[in-house]
Amino acid sequence: MARYFSGKRPWTFVACAVTVVVIYSLLKPPPELERYIAVNRPVVYGGKTTNGDTVIKVLLIAHGRGGSSLLGRLFDTNPDAFYFYEPDLRMFPGYGTRPLATFFTKDGSKRYPFDSPSRVKELIDNLNSLGNCNFSATPPPTRNHEFFWKSVKGEQFQKKCLSSPKYTKQQCIDMYEQECHNSSVRALKVLHFDIDFALKLVKIDPSWRVIRYVRDPRGIVRSRFDDNNPNVQDWMAFKDSILGEGELLCRKMLENAQKYPKLKQMYPKNIQRFSYEQIATNPISQSEAIYRFLGLELPESVKSAIKKSTSDSQLFAEETFSVKRKNGTETAYKWMKTLKTSDLQALDKLCGPVLDLLGYPRFENIHIPEH
Repeated sequence: MARYFSGKRPWTFVACAVTVVVIYSLLKPPPELERYIAVNRPVVYGGKTTNGDTVIKVLLIAHGRGGSSLLGRLFDTNPDAFYFYEPDLRMFPGYGTRPLATFFTKDGSKRYPFDSPSRVKELIDNLNSLGNCNFSATPPPTRNHEFFWKSVKGEQFQKKCLSSPKYTKQQCIDMYEQECHNSSVRALKVLHFDIDFALKLVKIDPSWRVIRYVRDPRGIVRSRFDDNNPNVQDWMAFKDSILGEGELLCRKMLENAQKYPKLKQMYPKNIQRFSYEQIATNPISQSEAIYRFLGLELPESVKSAIKKSTSDSQLFAEETFSVKRKNGTETAYKWMKTLKTSDLQALDKLCGPVLDLLGYPRFENIHIPEH
């Protein structure tokens, strides 16, 4: 190269440099195409963080008003984790707020069936994209929903990025994605999914871990009727009957409880069931058990957050969607004091099979553990 340019005039160097820049600009894909290539790159299963750590992806499946916010707290307060709060909401416009959620109508038939195999695969791909921190591959309704930023890290990004005039929303999403890539644990919480979905997800990507989170159905029903939030009432078949809502809830829970042993046998290292009552009454030991299932140690920051969430002596009033409770044990068994005895007896009969499968005694035989 030096021999070629020796003796040449200075403008020759400039001309060559300009030529290189022009050729590069012509060959380089435009921004739109670059984003298209990024969106359509192959889905990576398993993988490493940008720091070389092994990635653990966790799907948390729970029931609405089942105490799942406490479970999410285990990951949202972990500085090495990235937490997605109900990312299925509004994922597919026109299919309801929760497209793969299964509910029952008053006549016992299911609503929001969403049985199309192509749509199910699309949802799995989208959850995988979030688990792999490929936000550009997720549907715009997911990225535009307020819950996309509903986490400790998300709220921090809202303050320092979204509220700043220096950055566009897309730039904030790109930086948020990079933060996700730096996290060794990615946890996604969804509500009302059938456990069959876990089988579909693990079959496609064995690196997923699935936590099936249950709560005593009598506590769920009591919580639903204590809550006047329209988003909750939207997916309740019976808005005026505790027994009607309880029967349908127990039918759904029974279906999943019956399927669990087979799935656990097929994927013993991928699927595990935990309960709200376990965490509420023994917060540290059960939190450690959940992390052991994932092959991790429970961070001190999470221990501190869980202790505060289940025994906050400074709390004067408990909000419906708050994760903090004055006494976790008292909250877990509050339904025994607020439901009528006749309703408790009827629910015991209606929900008997699922109570037995999940190990919940009849209300007369419950001994509330000391907190």
